[in-house]
Amino acid sequence: MANTREMIPYAFIRFFNEDLTLEVSLKSIAQVIKRGVLVYHRPLPGVKTDNSLEIAKKFVATHPGFILVEYPYPVLPAGHSLYRQLSRIPLAWRLDTYYRYGLFWLQELAQQQQELERAWVVKIDADQVYSPSALEQLFQYIQTDPLQRLCYFMASVDVVYYQDEIYVKSGNMRYEHDHYVVKLSSMPPIEFHCEEKGEEFFAYERMPFVPKRGIYDSNDLLHYVTSFHFKANKILYRGGKVTESFSLYSGLSKLLDLENFLGTKEFYRKENALAIAKSLNWENNGTEFTLAQQDLQELSKHLS
Repeated sequence: MANTREMIPYAFIRFFNEDLTLEVSLKSIAQVIKRGVLVYHRPLPGVKTDNSLEIAKKFVATHPGFILVEYPYPVLPAGHSLYRQLSRIPLAWRLDTYYRYGLFWLQELAQQQQELERAWVVKIDADQVYSPSALEQLFQYIQTDPLQRLCYFMASVDVVYYQDEIYVKSGNMRYEHDHYVVKLSSMPPIEFHCEEKGEEFFAYERMPFVPKRGIYDSNDLLHYVTSFHFKANKILYRGGKVTESFSLYSGLSKLLDLENFLGTKEFYRKENALAIAKSLNWENNGTEFTLAQQDLQELSKHLS
């Protein structure tokens, strides 16, 4: 029999103006993750807040293993053009600082529970709805993995709900390095990264790969599919534009890399995807909840 190791999952959830998906996302993980940190930041100048904080407070009130933490500064979102002026941006406004703050409180929570050496960070995105059985299956695998790896990567099925239909992003899966389950005691500090690729500008936080800590690049590893991702709907919901192409979703059988899918097949059925989409909170809509490009000049007055 393979050696087993105990792992206790701790959800790491950052949210800001996520009331479209937040409640459903939290419900989807609560069956299998009993501890975690929900961290939110203050709004940037000129940006209104939706009902996300009220949703988070209700969740924490009924799930005592979770704590709610306020980060006392505004934060620029990933990819924002103001990151081109990185030297002018207060360190407190950067994504990496925000993440490190939230992870500090996650570590404090694990220490209070006397679970530091058994705690694993599960990076949960508030615009994703997870398969409880997929998460449970992944956690069981981590405990019995013969390679005893210290970091595992998750993927999602990118979908968009439009006119009572579900569409899937071309290419089907979202394989990235920013969705992970990592042993807390081995997790390296989050860092910040900016780069230009042609006409595109990228600015984001990331967990660096540190082989001596057992944290390796995931290019040669499986990404375990655990969720539906409603990022496109979040963008449209706030008045933005989606540039990726989508096609009609017909269920799991038409997707690639089936061996990577965890959990029950029922979760990935079109009917379930539609049911999830219809259960989202469609009440609040409008661009006042996001930072419009025309506000850049005003916002720049707050930079050093």
